Amino acid sequence: MTTSNISENISETAAADPLTERVRATWTAGDFGRIAKGYERGAGEFIARLNIDVGERVLDVATGTGNLALPAARGGAFVTGVDIAPNLIDQAKLNAEQEGLEITFDVGDAEQLGYADKTFDTAVLFFLLHELPAASRRATLREAIRVLKPGGQLLISEYGEHGRTHWLHRFPPFRAVLTRAEPFLGGFWKENLSDVLHECAQQVGRRIELEEGTDIFGGFYRVRRYRAQ
Repeated sequence: MTTSNISENISETAAADPLTERVRATWTAGDFGRIAKGYERGAGEFIARLNIDVGERVLDVATGTGNLALPAARGGAFVTGVDIAPNLIDQAKLNAEQEGLEITFDVGDAEQLGYADKTFDTAVLFFLLHELPAASRRATLREAIRVLKPGGQLLISEYGEHGRTHWLHRFPPFRAVLTRAEPFLGGFWKENLSDVLHECAQQVGRRIELEEGTDIFGGFYRVRRYRAQ
């Protein structure tokens, strides 16, 4: 398995950013590997929607323990997974080795990816954006678009556009738990994702358009496919 560490490419200023370090500390401290087990089935179904071609270059942003990277590699893609938490990357490497899969796993920041422009055919963001404050969301989207080849696809799975009006969110105990667990979700819901993507694409000299969308669980979750030019 090919492994590398691109954290050296991140500037000292970015590496010392308090928010970045707080995010890194959060994901390093918890036992996310055990939590990630509960997402394996959903991640596999998400990858199955992509119809990834053999030999396609796929970037899994915030790969964690490799829940998306592993099924993509099983399908014959050349996969790179990047995550800010070294402990999760170590677990992802182990998971890939146990299956005999060739996957590149890098320690790196989604807001400053250490990859050249127009490198990947597909980039995937699986329930990442709502975990970030607005400025970090935009930086992450700019980077994901920047590293996509012309014609490349950006796949995003997230809470739905109208999640705040969903019956589940109107249930007070659930809403209270969600508000505590997801402090940036409220801000994420206030934004129009397609509008933000268009803005981010323009900032890196690209264009991006919505190609396909699916709502899940009555619209509480969504999957969107965008095409970059």
